[in-house]
Amino acid sequence: MKRAMWIAAALAAMAVVAAVRAARRIPPEPPAAGGGVRVVRGPFEQWSRYEGQLAARRVVGIASRFNGGATIVELAAEGARVRPGDLLVRFDSFQVEADLARAERDRAEAEAELRLL
Repeated sequence: MKRAMWIAAALAAMAVVAAVRAARRIPPEPPAAGGGVRVVRGPFEQWSRYEGQLAARRVVGIASRFNGGATIVELAAEGARVRPGDLLVRFDSFQVEADLARAERDRAEAEAELRLL
C-alpha cells in the first residue's frame, strides 16, 4: 500500500514538473485590442492543397438528338459546390423550339389533309 502511494506521489510530482516546464516554454500572448477576445462557436473547415489531377470515375456524354450543334447559354462556375438536382448547364433552345414549331405545323397540315379526304 505504501509503495502504491509513493508511486502515485512520484507520478503527480512528475506531472507538476512537466506542466511547469511546458508553461515556461510557451510565451504569453499579447493582450488583444480592446482588452479581450470574443470566442464564438462556428463551423470548422480544413483546406489542404495537393499536387496532381482529378479524373472522373464515370464520364457521361451529352448529345443532342436533333440536327445541328448545341450552344451553351449558362454554365455552372468551376469549383462551385453542387448538389443533386442543381443546374449545371443550360443549352440554347432556339433550334429545338423552331424544329418543334415546324413539326406542329406539319402535323396540322396532315390533319387538314386527312379531313379533306
